[in-house]
This record gives sequence, C-alpha cells and structure tokens, in this order.
Amino acid sequence: MVDDSMDAGTVQVLLERLNKYRLPRLLDLKARVDRGEKLGDEDITLMQEAMAGANQLTPLIRRNPEYAPLVAQVIGLYKETADMALENEKKS
Repeated sequence: MVDDSMDAGTVQVLLERLNKYRLPRLLDLKARVDRGEKLGDEDITLMQEAMAGANQLTPLIRRNPEYAPLVAQVIGLYKETADMALENEKKS
C-alpha cells in the first residue's frame, strides 16, 4: 500500500513539472504544427517520452481519481498535436 503523503508529494512534483516544463513545451509544439510546421526528431522523442510517462501514471491516477480529467486533457492535447504533425508530414 502506498502512503497518501507519498502520493501527495508525487502529485505536487508532477504538477510542477507539468506547469513549468511539459505544458509550455507542448503548447509551443501545438502552435508550430497548427502553423503547418513539421516536428523535428527531438520534438518527436519528447512527445514519445511524455506519453510513456503518462502510461506510468495509471496506478497513481487510480488512487487519486480527482486528477484523471487533467491527465485526460493533457493526453488529448498530445494526441491533437501528434495528429496534426502527421497531417503536416503527409502534406510535404
């Protein structure tokens, strides 16, 4: 069994990382693909790592379902960005 205080600390760190690093970077990528730009290898790697990390959150979200809508929104934004990036690749 996981201690609730451990979950609280983990959630705090993850939210800070989301706000400071992941979300600003994701919004930048989304703006670029919305303009029709392609993603570079580094961008694609970043998105792959982020999605792999999201998969590892499943146990934490099961224990803390109040964060599920936020996680779903962020994953949806990654999917939108990836879909648009794929469309941009097909156009070129």
